[in-house]
Amino acid sequence: MTEKDKKNSIIELTDIVEQDSTNESKHEINKSFDLNDRVFKAAIEKIIKEKFAQKIEPIFFEIVEKVVKKEIAKVKKELLKKF
Repeated sequence: MTEKDKKNSIIELTDIVEQDSTNESKHEINKSFDLNDRVFKAAIEKIIKEKFAQKIEPIFFEIVEKVVKKEIAKVKKELLKKF
């Protein structure tokens, strides 16, 4: 094996080792981001529930009530047309 071949072999092995450690690092970073993302989402959800639930709930019920009333009116109208 010539000196040039030895250098190329070392570089190739080094590249493989660096690539493997880089992949492991990426995997660890991805796990970290997944955890951070879940924690962030949970925190935002908790804040929304605590701060806005009392305001959102009555609005939601009002909207649902309006939609149900409209649907009942449509059904009633269609039933009255048939008879």
